[in-house]
Amino acid sequence: MSTDRKSDLSALHVRGDPLVLINACDVASARALAAEGLKAIATSSGAIAAAQGFRDGHHVPLDLLLPLVERIAAAVKLPVTVDFEGGYGETPGEVATNVRRLLATGISGLNLEDSLSDKKRALLPAEQHAEVLGAAREAAGSALFVNARIDTFLLGYGGSEEERIAETLRRASVYVKAGADGIFVPGASSLEILTALARGIDRPLNAMAVAGFPDLAALAGAGVARVSFGGWPLTAALQFLRNSARRLMATGNVGAFGAAN
Repeated sequence: MSTDRKSDLSALHVRGDPLVLINACDVASARALAAEGLKAIATSSGAIAAAQGFRDGHHVPLDLLLPLVERIAAAVKLPVTVDFEGGYGETPGEVATNVRRLLATGISGLNLEDSLSDKKRALLPAEQHAEVLGAAREAAGSALFVNARIDTFLLGYGGSEEERIAETLRRASVYVKAGADGIFVPGASSLEILTALARGIDRPLNAMAVAGFPDLAALAGAGVARVSFGGWPLTAALQFLRNSARRLMATGNVGAFGAAN
């Protein structure tokens, strides 16, 4: 990897040839994924929170997150992009300070989302979030790929698919003007929707995989440039562990622990 971290990551975002990011939660998972030929490593805030015993949604202390991210970045010779939730700050200035701290860990990119979660997750006004993105962009300079997450589909904005697409495109335009390098729309899962978004957004489109998602060839045809998995890899790994433990306790077959199940 060159010293230009953002360019290394940006070059992997190709419309019609999606960058695959199977999200890691620690050094062990990042190394395992790197060994299997992935071109970059992404973290999942939900997976990191679960692995560290916290709830998702800004509950992992920043002083715990940053050293973990730094260890991941040092452990793999690949670009690393971090799910930074809403920036762990109440104001654009606080988020900018946190992004500068994140930059010092050696990573190449970050996600910033436009909804906040307390008792109930809700979308922020696009213009308000654009101020946060702008502050993050200024703090990162040209060193980080800033991926703006839009939660219109995740939260079921509006009453129809057409309304969600229109609001997503509007927000994407606002966020691109604020300095976003990519747009991430979790919850958008049909090829028709993804195609409409890819055509209407002047930045690489990031989709989030879910069960039943189209294959990579179909996503490439829709114009998707990046596919990530969120907390799904950790959920699958923990289910494998539980199944193995359940089978051992039921059968007593120690030698079969960890076999395919």
